[in-house]
Amino acid sequence: MAAKTARSARTQRLRAPFATFAALGAALALTPFAAGAQESGEPPAALRGLAQCRALADDAARLACFDTESAALLAASDTGAVAIVDEDEARQVRRSLYGFAVPEIAIFSKTRSARAETAEADNEEARDGDEDTLVSTITRVEGLPRGYYRVTIAEADAVWETTTKRRSASAPKVGDSVEFEAAAFGTYWMRLNGHMGVKAHRVR
Repeated sequence: MAAKTARSARTQRLRAPFATFAALGAALALTPFAAGAQESGEPPAALRGLAQCRALADDAARLACFDTESAALLAASDTGAVAIVDEDEARQVRRSLYGFAVPEIAIFSKTRSARAETAEADNEEARDGDEDTLVSTITRVEGLPRGYYRVTIAEADAVWETTTKRRSASAPKVGDSVEFEAAAFGTYWMRLNGHMGVKAHRVR
């Protein structure tokens, strides 16, 4: 009985590092190496030590390795050298940077679960969740020379300026629903209240 209890306790101790690794592996470690690691199939530098622990056959050595590497990762997180970002936070970052050219790293890519949620959502919510579109509300409008406009939107207080115009298009107003959609060559369509759009670019 005592032997069985001891084995059970030891099993629980060994499971804990594996659970920690699974949770950390699902998060993003923001390091300069992260982009290249994602492309090569290797884990980010901050998680590489934990990944190597899994290859150790000896239970005691594997546990000691997990203890050491997880402590180092948590210490790096505490000092700000590494940031652990969950899926919701990553989505907010993507939305706040919409319209800017950003590095090709994992935080700016949709996860599998995010894609599944988008596919199952209603049409309007799915469009808002698509990384190629952004739906928000206009909070400020400024007229520019030659009939162009500068608008501020609720999402991240982002500021956009129109670069084309249509004579029949009504002027944007505070409170209007606005949708941005990625177009060709790094350009964007800006649509007001679902109407035909004009080209625009983000300035800040």
